[in-house]
Amino acid sequence: MTTEIKTNNEELSQAVTDAQNIKPEEKVDFVIVTNAESDIAIPTISCVMNLFGRGYKFIWDIRGAGGYARTRNVLSTAFLKNNRSEVMICLDRDLIFNPDYIDKFIEDYKNGWDLVGGLYPVKDGTHLTSFGLDKGDLAIDGTTHEVKWLATGFGMITRRLLQKMVDEIPFCYTTPDGLPHTRTGMPLMNIGTSLESYPFFEDHCGLDGEAYLWLSEDYEFCNKARLMGAKPAADTRIWLGHIGQRIYEVKDVLEHQKTILAEIEAKRKAEEKPANVIELSVTEGVGVKSAEG
Repeated sequence: MTTEIKTNNEELSQAVTDAQNIKPEEKVDFVIVTNAESDIAIPTISCVMNLFGRGYKFIWDIRGAGGYARTRNVLSTAFLKNNRSEVMICLDRDLIFNPDYIDKFIEDYKNGWDLVGGLYPVKDGTHLTSFGLDKGDLAIDGTTHEVKWLATGFGMITRRLLQKMVDEIPFCYTTPDGLPHTRTGMPLMNIGTSLESYPFFEDHCGLDGEAYLWLSEDYEFCNKARLMGAKPAADTRIWLGHIGQRIYEVKDVLEHQKTILAEIEAKRKAEEKPANVIELSVTEGVGVKSAEG
């Protein structure tokens, strides 16, 4: 049985708007944006429908523009240009969320955060998609706290952060002669086309310490946010389901890490020498932190 439904993006977006009797140009509490290069999972659509009747007015902008980074740029630029809300909520097409999580994002916004995401695992449940400041370890402590790289499959981004990037960020580009240049502020690209957008999200090569890494568009966006004085953060109260071969949850990551720790401990005990054997060398133990801190 398929978990996806073929939809006309414009029709689904309009249906959500019509169901709430939202007038053209009317301000709303938030705008949900979804990259729909592929069909949207039925459970994800159900989660959005569950937001009705909770006292919010919202728009669901669904588009596909050829690639994750490009589509996110088009969606973010439309959000900025249309000026319907101060809060944009990114929603991937295969995530499951509790409607209460929107309340938490609004709370984070009121507390001054500009870039916040929920927690969800990769599609095999082995690790989280976001990484903490301490060697990647991310404390799940029921608070909203800074992280190193935030996956924005379910994330809150403010208008003020996007506008500050447009106005102030040092933007690097190359000319046809291959020479690098820098300007202040982002250029509006593909003007007058369906791809008109600012380059908020870019797949990019980044330097992390002494290592060069290929950063996905949302991790690279975190670097841009830091340049603007905003701290990427995870709201660790928000645990999402990620649809793969089954629905993977944060608890699957925790169970996977417990299994790894148990295997390491069993190996350590198996390698221990009898008490009457004198060791001639010292072997350092390897510490492994779980997502629980």
